[in-house]
Amino acid sequence: EGTDPIGTPATSAADGSFTIADVAYREEAAYIIVSKEHYVTAILNLTDVKEDLTLQSPIDIAIDTFVVSGKVTVNVGSAQGFDVSIAGTSYTATTGDDGTYSLTVNYGTAGTISASKTGYVTSEKTLSAVSAATTVDFDVVIKTFKVSGTAKDETKLGEGKIADGKAALNWNIDGDTTTDGCFGSVELSGISKNWSFVIDTTKVADGEHTINVTVKDAANNVSTTATKTIKVNQATDTPVLNLTSA
Repeated sequence: EGTDPIGTPATSAADGSFTIADVAYREEAAYIIVSKEHYVTAILNLTDVKEDLTLQSPIDIAIDTFVVSGKVTVNVGSAQGFDVSIAGTSYTATTGDDGTYSLTVNYGTAGTISASKTGYVTSEKTLSAVSAATTVDFDVVIKTFKVSGTAKDETKLGEGKIADGKAALNWNIDGDTTTDGCFGSVELSGISKNWSFVIDTTKVADGEHTINVTVKDAANNVSTTATKTIKVNQATDTPVLNLTSA
């Protein structure tokens, strides 16, 4: 009652049970206050204490919660739609159109927090035990793939820029020459030229696609079309890293 205890303070057991002894008979209201560090204090109102009393329902208490928030930044494309989650928990959020997210988590939550989206390399960070509002930002890069080969001609391929009408290698995916990332050109020179280009597979749907490649020499002779079939599955395409000694 007020700030003065009317019984012997008790500490709950592992199963949450407790007993407050030596509570004197009283016809006035009394209160049971349950508190613990990092938990929200709970208060139960008793109308009186005229006999031994066993509570019929448990006293529910909630753990303190804090907000983990931040922003996803990408090198290509939109930062919207990234899934941000903490491993081993049910905490998950999706970034908005500005790349921001927010998670409300329990005190002490810790583990690996990650930002993922189809077509992008998953970014992971370590989240230390949360005891206050926490900010975790992510820098995410799009997945890229390399296509390479060799173009040859018995005559010199030519020198100069593609815009000058000189030799060039042209490529596209499924004949698409309008969608950014699905077509392009590579300048060529010399008799034999190694070449490569990067394609953005996020521009196409999952499934099989055909890469078409032609080469034109300085005399405007165009080769037959070389093709390569690729299979895109953004859910399983993961980066591969090979390390060699310096």
